[in-house]
Amino acid sequence: MLSHLNIQTTRGYVAVVDDDIIRHYQEHLRRRHQVRPEGEYLETTNQEWDAFEEHFDRRKVELGSS
Repeated sequence: MLSHLNIQTTRGYVAVVDDDIIRHYQEHLRRRHQVRPEGEYLETTNQEWDAFEEHFDRRKVELGSS
């Protein structure tokens, strides 16, 4: 919350765009896969991506951004 007492103040500084979240997460995974042993990670399933997107949709509702 950037040390703000109210999340609405913080939201004034931060704009979260769904495509950006997914792109950054995919880039994190790509970098992570490069430094870990081959075969340690499986391909992400559609069900896993759906759960990931649902998580952020729920967070937006909890934070009042949707």
